[in-house]
Amino acid sequence: MSIFENRIKATSQILGVLLSQPILEERVSEIEGLYDCPVFIDINDLNSFANSFDRSHDYYLYFAEDGLSLKPFNKSKHGNIKVDFLAGKNNHRRIYSTSYRSDIARAFAISSKNKPKILDCTAGFGSDAFSLASLGCEVKLIERNPLVYALLYDGIQRMKMATRSDKHFKKCIDISCEYNDSICYLNESSDNKNFFDAIYLDPMFPPKSKNAKAKKEMQAIQNIIVFEGDYDKLLSAALESKAKRVVVKRPVKGSFLSDISPSFSIKARTIRYDVFTKNG
Repeated sequence: MSIFENRIKATSQILGVLLSQPILEERVSEIEGLYDCPVFIDINDLNSFANSFDRSHDYYLYFAEDGLSLKPFNKSKHGNIKVDFLAGKNNHRRIYSTSYRSDIARAFAISSKNKPKILDCTAGFGSDAFSLASLGCEVKLIERNPLVYALLYDGIQRMKMATRSDKHFKKCIDISCEYNDSICYLNESSDNKNFFDAIYLDPMFPPKSKNAKAKKEMQAIQNIIVFEGDYDKLLSAALESKAKRVVVKRPVKGSFLSDISPSFSIKARTIRYDVFTKNG
């Protein structure tokens, strides 16, 4: 069993899914990464189960007709987390903010004539990937955390259903996700002749201060994902792949990932895109 499989198994053991109604259990079974996750109809049963383990993350999943959400047992921590591409900031960005002149579009050299095929190796909740897909690019996301993957998968499925039923929603959005470890994926797939044109990396690093306040999505990620410093290996695998371009998102004043200087950088107010280009 690989390190990745061991990590996923250990994480899954402390998860639980609470259903709003029993009929939804079949839909849970369709989400890779949650195969071994216990399912509950009664919140009291879920609490009893969680208390029998080291509930270090203090989260559970709630599955209702309107989708999957992440909830903290301690309601004072923050509100529910859901990946939603149909409303809120994601939808607003799709309608009003995505343009070929945006910083992220420039980083990938996206234009009306150039729509690169992009692999996002650090998927998270998919906001940047959705922006790239909204610009007409085919985007594939790789996520290794079962909790984050489940939320992302559910959000993408609901978005795809909307494109079939809502004629006002962009039908050209091409986005998919895979439950995998990005380094493994790159090592196994990068010899493919039809490999991606570009790779996107958005490394997450431990917060500078335990007291630093962050938006609830970042709080959740910091709580459910144990930081593993393998981003050097991930960058190396990306640079060794057949992708012609690798884009790394960094804090605007942050150091270069792995101390490797990029071909050039695009700076915004709080973030920076370090761009590595390859010839041939």
